[in-house]
Amino acid sequence: HSLSEQSKKILSQLNQKIFLRAFLSNPTGTPAYELLQMYALENPLVVVEAYNPDLNPDLIERFGLSSGEVLHLSFGEDEHARQVRFREIKEESITNELLKFLRRGNLKAYFVVGHGEPDLDEDVAGGISLFTEALRQEGFLTEKLLLAQNKNVPDDARLVVLFPPQTPLLTEERQMLIQYVNQGGSLLILGDPVWPVQDNGERALAREFGIEIGFNLIVDPVQGRQGAAGVRPFVTNYATHPITDGFTEESVTAFDKASTVKVTRVSDETALSLELLTTSVSAWGETDLKSLISSDRPVITRDDADITGPVAIGAVYDKLIDGSSDPQKHSRVVAFGDSDWIRNHGFRIYFNRDLALNTVNWLSGDASTVAIRPRRFRSSFAPMSEAALRGLLAASFLLPEILLIGGLGMWWRRRVC
Repeated sequence: HSLSEQSKKILSQLNQKIFLRAFLSNPTGTPAYELLQMYALENPLVVVEAYNPDLNPDLIERFGLSSGEVLHLSFGEDEHARQVRFREIKEESITNELLKFLRRGNLKAYFVVGHGEPDLDEDVAGGISLFTEALRQEGFLTEKLLLAQNKNVPDDARLVVLFPPQTPLLTEERQMLIQYVNQGGSLLILGDPVWPVQDNGERALAREFGIEIGFNLIVDPVQGRQGAAGVRPFVTNYATHPITDGFTEESVTAFDKASTVKVTRVSDETALSLELLTTSVSAWGETDLKSLISSDRPVITRDDADITGPVAIGAVYDKLIDGSSDPQKHSRVVAFGDSDWIRNHGFRIYFNRDLALNTVNWLSGDASTVAIRPRRFRSSFAPMSEAALRGLLAASFLLPEILLIGGLGMWWRRRVC
């Protein structure tokens, strides 16, 4: 019965009049109309108008609505003002359009390619099409960045995203990214556990900014998803930071085969180094990757060589640029020890989507849009724990038999009586 935190933040930035014109058989008193009224109550520059399409065919023609379109959004009264038409009246759709208008295509996210990184629009389980599409919905332009064909990161880059490269980054390519960050750029680094142990450049790059992505695998036999010997940890512990603003202990993020992340620099008055999210105390960093990854039936045992939990999965680096003419110019890096959570098969699980988009918005310097987004009714992607799955399977077999035995017992008793 209220707008999401993200919608409220975006509405607070509007400084010109916009019009929301709804065409409904019952113009008022419906949930859709009440949703539009919430926008108007949040910001008086939002003007809501409601019409019956059967009684106002001239307005249908005037605003260019086609069959099935029920909402017309215009940014101003001028005939050349930007206009958007919707087939459904949903908070997420309206808020995304407001965000695109505020950003006006000024935010570009570049994705490093050329080393086996995922394609931006590949619609497979291990692809990142859901992530890139979500960025576009929030007003970002997404581009590929082939470092080998450039002398520098493009000047219009608001951030660069590096997924785990499958072949090593050249020294020149790594130095290009380091220079970009040191001059006030923002970088998202995603790593994964690997065996045989090999650094293709993502770990060395993170180390430049005081973040260590370990050569290990996080194991949590208590808090995690079903199967895979406890290597799919849940996280509910978050540091105080704009990226996780609004996250609580009920805001679960789920990872799949992650390495530990550790901050190796001490924060000072010009730079912040922070471990962003950590596992439960039952987790640890397993260092015996050979037996864990290469074996068909791994046996996990905790020993002295392992890293004691709780352990971090993500960390941030934020440094104010010395001598910059812009007092708000920062070098920013966020690193995670897992990339599966942001790929298609993990992106819509729990609060993974919010974490990913909040991270990108903070890196872009637009902290005003970091928030928990509108919840949508969609098929559930919440995975079950191993114990819950065993309970469900047991109930599936036992309950029908109990009912059958009870029914036979009642029939026999009546027959005897």
